[in-house]
Amino acid sequence: MSKLKNEFSLNHFSSYINEANYLIEGDNLPVLESLLSLYSSKIKLIYIDPPYNTKQKFIYNDNYGDHTSWCEMMKPRLQLAYKLLSDSGFIFISIDDNEIHYLRFLMDEIFGRENFRNCIIVPRGVKNVQSQFNSARSLSVGHEYILFYSKKKETRIKKFEIQNKNKNRNYGCWNNHWRGTNRPNLRYELFGIVPKNGQWRWSKQRSLQAIENYKNILNELKKKNSENISDEDIGKWYRKNIAENTKFDLLRLSKLGKPEHFIPQKSKILGSDLWNDIKISGSKDFKKIIDFINFDMPKSVELIKRIISLCTLHNSNDIILDFFAGSGTTAQAVLEKNIEDKGNRKFILVQSSEKIKFLLNKQMNISTIADLANARIEKYIQQNIYDDVKKYFYIQFNPNEINSSSPAGVAGAGFAPSSKPPIIKDI
Repeated sequence: MSKLKNEFSLNHFSSYINEANYLIEGDNLPVLESLLSLYSSKIKLIYIDPPYNTKQKFIYNDNYGDHTSWCEMMKPRLQLAYKLLSDSGFIFISIDDNEIHYLRFLMDEIFGRENFRNCIIVPRGVKNVQSQFNSARSLSVGHEYILFYSKKKETRIKKFEIQNKNKNRNYGCWNNHWRGTNRPNLRYELFGIVPKNGQWRWSKQRSLQAIENYKNILNELKKKNSENISDEDIGKWYRKNIAENTKFDLLRLSKLGKPEHFIPQKSKILGSDLWNDIKISGSKDFKKIIDFINFDMPKSVELIKRIISLCTLHNSNDIILDFFAGSGTTAQAVLEKNIEDKGNRKFILVQSSEKIKFLLNKQMNISTIADLANARIEKYIQQNIYDDVKKYFYIQFNPNEINSSSPAGVAGAGFAPSSKPPIIKDI
């Protein structure tokens, strides 16, 4: 990784528009306005984790007073997000109980109610401060939300599967072979039984073969009958001998005298909008890279990678935007996902120049949250090797400084040299 230059202009910005990754320090509203002519309808995915308006004093401002102030802050930014998002794009927004109803109203207004996809629930750590009292005003909160919208209602996401963490996933289960739908050609004799109504699930040939398969397993495992064999025995045999997603049917007569077929457990199952298999906190992810400061509730890298996997392709140069970048989790998630699937996704992060109130790390040139995010991105890049070459730019946005050398007609005034030299790195 080599340092290239200590200056930045829109000539560079427009030159690298399709191949660079950016962290921009500045107020996200004018930054988004400046990005609009370069990136209008070009962003594939937006993820943001805005202030929740909890009236707590975190490392950044999280106190906008009443809900009106918070909505007034969010609305113009979401309107710009809509314009930046591609027609096939998606937006995910982390939020909690304080503002979810107001955010849902804003999103319905700007993106359209028809483009609402899901309200995803993600568990978080529960604070047990109420345990010392005999009564409480309300229940402890153990989750947050992620609102999920599309730009167009026709757009679809990829099939969503998660790891099957069922402790009995190796065993499988048996299911009734009769079903209520009415197809007379699937009413035939099995174990001396012919359905008067309904049907068997499979064709006669398939069912008879499944019976033979089950008999063969009994013989192989030296079991006399079904009473001598457990689901664990069947599951272990199936896992050892049959590759996943390979059809190998088993059919037997249950203890109740009804035909039943075996359903093997899979290593992956269909996911839903309940993401209780993933942690929302990314404190450990952050500490692995930046260990000299505690950052308030960074999101987990795995959470953002899941969203990236749902909505982007590895080889399509998709751009992911996060304009409440915080500690830079989204950048790390994009880089990690690219390593995993040899992808060419790019990120644009925007973070305000708000000072870190309780730590000024002069040795690492860290005085703002954006500096902290940059330190995380730089260190992650240093720790990993990339086969292909991309570029990473850390720049400052100053709306009062206009670069006169910028090409005519190109928006983005403010991306100009400032007192803090921008960091331009090869990845």
